[in-house]
Amino acid sequence: MTTRRRPLDPGKAFLHVIYEHRYLALAAGATERFGLPSSNPAAIGRANDLLPGIGVVLRDSLLLHARNLIEFYTHPRRAGLHPATGKRVKRDAYVSNILLVDFSIPIPPRSTCEAMQKYSAPISVHLGHLTAYRDTDFRAAAVNDYDKERYRPDWDIDTVPLVDSIFTALAHAACSPGAWSAAFRELGKACVPVRIDPTAGWPQYLGEKPEVVKWLQGLNLL
Repeated sequence: MTTRRRPLDPGKAFLHVIYEHRYLALAAGATERFGLPSSNPAAIGRANDLLPGIGVVLRDSLLLHARNLIEFYTHPRRAGLHPATGKRVKRDAYVSNILLVDFSIPIPPRSTCEAMQKYSAPISVHLGHLTAYRDTDFRAAAVNDYDKERYRPDWDIDTVPLVDSIFTALAHAACSPGAWSAAFRELGKACVPVRIDPTAGWPQYLGEKPEVVKWLQGLNLL
């Protein structure tokens, strides 16, 4: 008989939630400054002097953390119809994933979920594995919805709305009723300056595990 494991305790899970948001914000801020064509050419040049092709490294980091947070915000824990998209979710599909619903916060509205989820398959095409869908002609020969979902965005343009959609979901969590909304609210505040300026500081209470634990205890969440 298989014993079903319970989701990770929210207090422990939140440490990993902080990590994903922190480095998404950092990668987004660094990408916008050092990796996009619209960035300052002199700044891009200095960055490439330190690490040639740094824009690709930054973008891939951004997409990796974005992919994790898309899963975090958009998937329910239970089987059945997805409350935001209406699609069927298997019971065991996300049994070990850390999800927003584990914090007693509902999934964001359908429009927010769709804004994030449309990037999920394209990120997998670009980053998740070496696939024939990276080839333009292969994608153009789409014959079903599975093919059509694996389009290739222009990441020089679409990284900004992708990150915007995730921080919209974070704002939803921060404004939701429940004990954990205060923690998500502080996390959102910490991400704002880092996304604008990747050299901005990060709050100590959202840094190393002992500081986070002490802070969560002060919020009566542990």
